[in-house]
Amino acid sequence: MRRILLVLLLAISSLPALAFHRAPAKGDRIGVLASGYLADDPGERKAREALARAVRDELRKAGFHAEVIGLTRDELVKGDRRAGHEADYYVELRDAAADGESQLGGGAGGVAGNVGIGAGVDVVTSRATVDVVVYDGGTLEEVDSFRLRSSRTSAELTSISVGYDWLYLWLPLPGRSRYSAAARDIGRQTAEHLAAQAALQDAPPAR
Repeated sequence: MRRILLVLLLAISSLPALAFHRAPAKGDRIGVLASGYLADDPGERKAREALARAVRDELRKAGFHAEVIGLTRDELVKGDRRAGHEADYYVELRDAAADGESQLGGGAGGVAGNVGIGAGVDVVTSRATVDVVVYDGGTLEEVDSFRLRSSRTSAELTSISVGYDWLYLWLPLPGRSRYSAAARDIGRQTAEHLAAQAALQDAPPAR
C-alpha cells in the first residue's frame, strides 16, 4: 500500500506546473513585456511597439487591466519588480513581425458651384505574425502559448483637394501606419483567447 501511495505522489509531482494554474480572469492585471518588441532596427522596433500597444488596448476592452511595461522576463526573474509593474500575468510577444504596403487606389471628386472637391484613396495591406506566451505573475512560469497571424486590406483616405477658379489646394492626410490594421487584429485575437479561457474557468460545472 505504501508503495502504491509513493508511486501516486511521484506521478502527481511530475505533472506540469501549468496544470495547476488558473486562467487569467477579467479584472486581472496583465503586463505586456518589453522583451516582446525590443529590436535594433528602428522600423522593426516601431512595428513591435505597435503590436504591444494593440494587445494592451484590446485587453483593456476585454476587461483586463493591461499595461505595456519596460521590463523583460529576464529582469523579472532577477527580481526587478518596480512599482507599478506588478501584474497577475505577463504577456510576451515573441518573434513579432509586422509590415505592410500601400497602393494608389484612385480618387473621387465633385463640383459644388465654382468649387471643385476631390479625395485621394490608397489601398493598404497590412500583415502581422507573433508568438504569444503567457506567464504567471507570481512564479513567472509559462501557463499558455499560441501563435497568431493576421492580414488585412482596407481603403484609406490619403488626401483632399479643393479648387476654386485659379486657386488649387492639395492637403495630404496623416495616415495610419501600414501595419496598424493587422496589429489591432492581433491584439483582438489575443484578448479573445484570454477572455475565452476566463469564460471557461467561470462557467458552472456540467451536471
